[in-house]
Amino acid sequence: MNKKGFTLIELVATIVILAVIVALIVPNYSKLFNKTKKIGGQDIENLLVENLKLYNTDKESQIWTEKSSAGDCYVMSYQELKSFNPEINLGDCLINSFDSLIIQKTDNGYGYFANITCSTSFTDPEKYLLEGVNTDDAYYRSNNAYTCNNLN
Repeated sequence: MNKKGFTLIELVATIVILAVIVALIVPNYSKLFNKTKKIGGQDIENLLVENLKLYNTDKESQIWTEKSSAGDCYVMSYQELKSFNPEINLGDCLINSFDSLIIQKTDNGYGYFANITCSTSFTDPEKYLLEGVNTDDAYYRSNNAYTCNNLN
């Protein structure tokens, strides 16, 4: 009698081969996924900086007048920037502190700084400021932790 089907050895061999393939692919996928998230954090930081530039261009005469108390450094709140451009979305990122969006007046023009931390554990869409939030699992942190005090 001729029985058709797979033997137990053939099934086990197939499962072992698939397990080896998965073991080789998963670490590379994980590295790629983490790299992609980090690039996403950099993109959000760049978006904030570009919006600071647009804000400064639009409101320059109001920010940097002789009567202004801004001096050489203008600190902006996220709400102020968001009211200027409601389309800004922080995604998985939070602003590190109240003084983390900065426009600095320099001899050559202006410097723009945004200081953020990104993590998939930031789940509250209404939250924008990093206050007492656990950042141990952060996948991106700005490397420009400037404040107006240390810019001068």
